[in-house]
Amino acid sequence: LASADPVLYDLYFLNPTTGWVVGEFGKIFRTTDGGLSWVEQEQSLLGAEVVDLLDLPTFFGVRFLNVREGIAVGLDGKIARTEDGVTWRFAPMQLEYPVVDPLFYPTVFPDGTGWAVGAAGEVLRVDGPGRPWERIDLGVGIPTWLRGMSWADETNGWIVGGFGRILHTKDGGKTWIPSLG
Repeated sequence: LASADPVLYDLYFLNPTTGWVVGEFGKIFRTTDGGLSWVEQEQSLLGAEVVDLLDLPTFFGVRFLNVREGIAVGLDGKIARTEDGVTWRFAPMQLEYPVVDPLFYPTVFPDGTGWAVGAAGEVLRVDGPGRPWERIDLGVGIPTWLRGMSWADETNGWIVGGFGRILHTKDGGKTWIPSLG
């Protein structure tokens, strides 16, 4: 019953007609008519790693580059990616130890690189489509969750989180400077 009435956590519209919504039980919905109707897409995540819809992770954030390329992030550090706007696959990870905390906010750039931030100061980055996600060391201690990220362009970005934490990069994420918190 719970999966039939999930909590939805984030939405992203590319234009007035095309958008996606994500939430509990791996729910991913897409609209192409401005929200008049929605089509579920999470079935494509079922396979060797997950065989039951109730075992899909909750997704907390979704972002798209265009109608084909997007990412969703959520519980247990899971990241799903679509390259056709319809079918989704879990993204490969290259980590020394697994992400066990949720990821809240993703970012994707035209060159296929991306970022994700989450609880326990988790920051992950990918160098392009099909490449594995890797944990990034920000160079400063992060004793709290990170909730949002915004980029003015591919070199100037900000991360915000608990305890008033604001971090800024001017070099595409190579170095991060605390500006508050």
